[in-house]
Amino acid sequence: MIDLNFIINRFRNIIFSPSTEWDIIKSEKHDIQKILTTYLIPIIITIGIADLLGGLIFQSFYSLTFRMLSTIITMIIPFSSILLSSYFISLLSPSFGAKSDLTSSIKLVTYSYSIQLLLSILINLLPFFSALGILGLYFIFIIWQGVVPLMEVAEEKKVSFVILSVLIIIIISLLISFVFSLLLTPFMVTTIEI
Repeated sequence: MIDLNFIINRFRNIIFSPSTEWDIIKSEKHDIQKILTTYLIPIIITIGIADLLGGLIFQSFYSLTFRMLSTIITMIIPFSSILLSSYFISLLSPSFGAKSDLTSSIKLVTYSYSIQLLLSILINLLPFFSALGILGLYFIFIIWQGVVPLMEVAEEKKVSFVILSVLIIIIISLLISFVFSLLLTPFMVTTIEI
């Protein structure tokens, strides 16, 4: 059963009071499966539904095959980006004096990504709000607030760890998006007749 109150409260708290929320997240005994099933997967499914509805309403000139594939890819990209980024951040953490803990890395990346996930829902449903995508950069501040409590990064290495984490997240997201856009391109058949 999806706990909508948990998801909404986590969204609100991690966006508006991240330092307080990171302390709560740190104290939670959630394993990777719980993080994925109670938070990330329901949000990813919502992004897919928003993409499908927004695409059918505002981009009806694409074929149904394209719309369906686009929806699936729209769900795969953030999910795989979060998991791969978490893995690499966990792998590189010890070189910054931080703990190498995949669960903590998944918490850090998943919850920091909340603003982008929320914007994805809005922008996929209502594409004319795409300019709001720039607000997704707020995730950098959320990560900044979370690296010390969650990853136990020393204060003197915090800046370099955050920079590396942000670069990992951005590069992996861009690479995955690029690969899937190449896979989707052959299906961009429109129903517009000239």
